[in-house]
Amino acid sequence: MRKILIKLHMYLGLCVGLLLAMIGLTGSIIVFGDEIDRLLNPRLLRVEVNSERATAQGMLDAVRVAYPNEKPARMRLPRDHQDSAEICFGARRDPRCVYVDPYRTAILGERVPAHSFKNRVVSLHRRLLSGETGETIIGICGLLLLTLSASGLVLWWPGRKSASRRLKVKRGGGSYRTNFDLHRIVGI
Repeated sequence: MRKILIKLHMYLGLCVGLLLAMIGLTGSIIVFGDEIDRLLNPRLLRVEVNSERATAQGMLDAVRVAYPNEKPARMRLPRDHQDSAEICFGARRDPRCVYVDPYRTAILGERVPAHSFKNRVVSLHRRLLSGETGETIIGICGLLLLTLSASGLVLWWPGRKSASRRLKVKRGGGSYRTNFDLHRIVGI
C-alpha cells in the first residue's frame, strides 16, 4: 500500500505542482496588490499632500463638471493622505473609474479597473483567466492539494520514536537525499 501511495503522491505532485505553485505565487502578489498598483500607476493613484482635503461632495461636483453625461455609481475615498479618490460610473458592464486629487479636486485620469494588473492577477489566481472552466480547474486543484497533503502526511508519519529523525537533513547523502529531506521538512 505504501508503494502505491508514494506513486500517487509523486505523480499528483508532478501533474499539479506547477499549477499550485502559480496559484500560490499569484496569491502572494494579490496580498500586495494595492501597493503594486500604486507603483505601476502613480499618476492616477498618488497625490501630493496639501493642507486640507476637499469634501466628498466637492470631488463629486468636479467629476460631474468634467463628465456631464456620466452618472457616478460609487466612490472610494482615499485610504491614505497620498491616495487619490476613485469615482466610478455604472453605465457599463466594466465600469470606468475617474481618479480625483482630494486636495485640489483635479481629475488625474481614468481607467477601467477590470483591465488593471491587479484584477488580471486576481482573475488568473481564481479562474486561470478562463471564467467558469478555470474556476472548476482551480477547485479540482484544491481537492488534489488536499490529497497531496494527506498522502504526504501519511508517508512522512514515522511513528513516535523516530519523529525527530524525519525533521533533519542527512549530511553527506548526496543531492538527491538532501532534496528529499528538504522536501519532507518543508512539506510537513
